[in-house]
Amino acid sequence: MLLLIIFSITQYYNVTIGDGIKFAQNGFSFSPASTEQVTEYISDNQLDIDILHYTISLELLPKEKLINGKVIITGKPKNKNVETVILNFYDNFNISKLTLNDQDIKYRYEDNKLALFTDSEIADTFLIGIEYSGTPESMGFGSFEFSEVDEEPVIYTLNEPIYASTWFPCNDLPSDKVLADIFITCDSSLTAVSNGSLINVSATGNKKTFHWKSFYPIATYLISFSVGDYVNFNQYYKYNDQDSMKISYFVFPSDLKNAKTDFSFHPEAINFFSNTFGEYPFLKEKYGVVENLWNFGAIEHQTITGIGRSFVSGSQFFTDVLVHELAHQW
Repeated sequence: MLLLIIFSITQYYNVTIGDGIKFAQNGFSFSPASTEQVTEYISDNQLDIDILHYTISLELLPKEKLINGKVIITGKPKNKNVETVILNFYDNFNISKLTLNDQDIKYRYEDNKLALFTDSEIADTFLIGIEYSGTPESMGFGSFEFSEVDEEPVIYTLNEPIYASTWFPCNDLPSDKVLADIFITCDSSLTAVSNGSLINVSATGNKKTFHWKSFYPIATYLISFSVGDYVNFNQYYKYNDQDSMKISYFVFPSDLKNAKTDFSFHPEAINFFSNTFGEYPFLKEKYGVVENLWNFGAIEHQTITGIGRSFVSGSQFFTDVLVHELAHQW
């Protein structure tokens, strides 16, 4: 029966037998986090703080499969003063600097938690600075991946449900939404794509730094980036007689023709959902789709859906997948 399904898929949608097999295999190979993992992931202390903003700066070294990170976290206590701040952060990194309000701080870093201990209670807004380096663990569906396409580096993240902390320290509660600035430094031949709006691209030597900014609150599991040898093309969603929003696509050069066919429906779909649910929530930023090597379909990262290369067929076979992810933006 499975072979018959695969054969039918390939004949009807003009995809290869290999694509049909891969699609069927992907449907049976998910390995999400267990209920126990999710329950133990958040400590009671983390419920007492409210993170307001992350500035995430990463330098990517794909040949070495390393990252150099600097993260600045702005937060505040919720309803009572706190003496300890606990963050989710996988404990395989080397922390070279850690400060609280620009002062060195005592801390414990184990069991994938980073605990900061103060000499006096924190009653107001606080600022945590962390510098670190290492190789991120890839957990869940592939929370951090170093790979290649046509001998060019591809690096991408997928945090769902509890794996943002595999590459940056955070209070990884879906309810603790934040604003974010994301700086990705990579080889100048590559393009870094992330949530929100592209603010600036700066060049230093053979490196480029891409600054993306989320002006709307975002959950940590939806913070993401993808880096690759991308080509970009755009469409526009016109939401009134005078104004429109850019829909940006970032795909591998060899998939450009297929992507233009597969992604062409988006303006109509955004218009439909806006009329059904209310206006698209991130009008001042964008909507977009970025291609990566994820094997399981697509993921609804805020303002920038990620889709696996196997699902860019040129036959519009996976339109339902893309429509599904678009709907998550609401």
